[in-house]
Amino acid sequence: MPIESVVKPLTGDFTLVSRDPNGMVPETTILRATDEWAVDVSWNISGAAAEFVDQSKMWTVTLFLESMGTGFEGPVGKLQVPAMGGLVQEYGPHTITIAANLALAEGNTSRTYKLVGVLTLAQGTTPLPIAGYHEGPILQFYLP
Repeated sequence: MPIESVVKPLTGDFTLVSRDPNGMVPETTILRATDEWAVDVSWNISGAAAEFVDQSKMWTVTLFLESMGTGFEGPVGKLQVPAMGGLVQEYGPHTITIAANLALAEGNTSRTYKLVGVLTLAQGTTPLPIAGYHEGPILQFYLP
């Protein structure tokens, strides 16, 4: 999904991939509710306004599960990354690429959820006008 900004020119992408580190198929949308699971997140920005992102800023990725029916809805994971920290895979003129993995705890229910990610950039506690949203896949959690 695209990253949006009122600071122009700036473009970018934000992606999520659910993983079952203990499963036979590591990249999956069907997860055993009694196992830990993970989400790979990655994002990049490019354009002249990428220079606006410096060491004084912090990226935050928050993952949510939205119930497809009744059940829990809310945040399940959060990751904060210094804008120019160790997870930066590429940094060049007008380009920043970051990838990370969020390990998430097991649940205790067999339900269907939509995975949603929100990416924000802040300086201290002040949000900045750059954000990304990703409506991820439908996840099926099952009890063995």
